[in-house]
This record gives sequence, structure tokens and C-alpha cells, in this order.
Amino acid sequence: MGPSVWFREIPQSLFNVIPEKHIYLTCKLQDPKDIMETLNEFPALYRSIVLWLLDLMVEVVQHKEKNKMSAKCMAIVMSPNLFSIESDNPMYALTMSQKVADYTFALLSARLALAHQDEAEHDAR
Repeated sequence: MGPSVWFREIPQSLFNVIPEKHIYLTCKLQDPKDIMETLNEFPALYRSIVLWLLDLMVEVVQHKEKNKMSAKCMAIVMSPNLFSIESDNPMYALTMSQKVADYTFALLSARLALAHQDEAEHDAR
């Protein structure tokens, strides 16, 4: 079983534990540190899982020259497995699907930026 299947089958989807407005507000942030600080909205267990998943996605994206998986593509591929849409309204479902992909991309981009910053600081020592 791959990670996407596991995330799809857990009892409560990862991003469903936070209010939808949190997803919208995080997508408006620019600073990677501010974006990562929003993870404090998650319960501790879910925050740990999100951080683990982000680290896994960073590992994949760092090899995009070989695997063609950019941060945007990774967010698009993973996001449907991270949020359950409980609505019969197709417009709402489409809007939330896009917003969750944007949210996943924002988190992943922030984690990547901070990882690159940490590497640069480490190399400077």
C-alpha cells in the first residue's frame, strides 16, 4: 500500500481536522516560516504526520530532474488524498479541490524553502 492509499483510507482525512478557513488563509501567506507556523493549528498527532509527509514529498521533489515531479505536480497528485469533500455541490467540490491543492503546494514550497535555507546555512559554516 502506497502513501496515497494510506492517506485516503484513514478515518479522518489529514486536512479535515482543521477549519476550511485555515486552508484559505494559509494560501494567502508568503513567508515560509509563517506558513509552517500555521501547522500549529493541527492536533499534535496530525501535525507530526503532516511534517513527515512534507519531508517525504521534499525528498521526491528534490529529484525532479530524474522523476519529473515538481512541487506543483506533487501537490496536485497528493492533495485529493488529504481532504474529504462531504458535499453534493459540484462547484463547492471543485473549488475545495483546487484550494486543497494550493494549500498542499504552499506547505510543500515552504518546507522546501526552509530546507534550502538550512542547507545554505550549514554550508556557510
